[in-house]
Amino acid sequence: RSTPACPMSPDNPSPPPPMPSGQAPEPSGPGQALALGLLGGSFNPVHSGHLAMARAAMVAGNLGEILFIPAAQSPHKRGKALAAAEDRVAMLELALADEDKMSVATLELERGGVSWTIDTLRELARPGVQLSLILGSDNLPGLPTWKNIAEIFELAKPIVVLRSHEATAQLAVAEKALGSTLGALLTAGFCEVEAHPGESSAIRAGLERGVMEEGMLPQAVRAYIERRGLYGDVVR
Repeated sequence: RSTPACPMSPDNPSPPPPMPSGQAPEPSGPGQALALGLLGGSFNPVHSGHLAMARAAMVAGNLGEILFIPAAQSPHKRGKALAAAEDRVAMLELALADEDKMSVATLELERGGVSWTIDTLRELARPGVQLSLILGSDNLPGLPTWKNIAEIFELAKPIVVLRSHEATAQLAVAEKALGSTLGALLTAGFCEVEAHPGESSAIRAGLERGVMEEGMLPQAVRAYIERRGLYGDVVR
């Protein structure tokens, strides 16, 4: 299969900063469409793999900006405990501090409840903005069952970034399940890059054991986790 290539002490924790109410940016001017990428997730916590995925998607989709959209409650992870919304937003802000074309949008947190992708796309869709939905390849197995998946692909072009070595096989299965039209859109947006090892669940498990490999978390995010005493006994 030919796919597009793209480059590569907690006893007295300080309170988190106020939660921003990030909104979708507007087009630069008349006749100028904004290519806007959307990367959603729990970000519990945000890690270096998320940033690598966003940077790859930025190049692959020729995106002008990317919004990181933390979920109030992921429909695919219901019942799982999350760090407070304010903490997850604060960690995102820290991780994106040096990324001038990436920012946080809190519309799903403000909306509350289950964070359905289709609701977010409907809210952000507007003339002069071309939406792209950034997906990790780990989303592929469940993607055909997503709520209103056909409308999702009408409102946003998918950009699927490799996150595991099984991604190509997962793509073929998802393409078949979606049918020829949606499957073709999915395949056209597949971005084959070197897999990044970062996964939030593995990172949380490491933090709970007091172990963390260097580079898995942005330094400012790790410092925030230590200061706030999140996710267990972090090695200092």
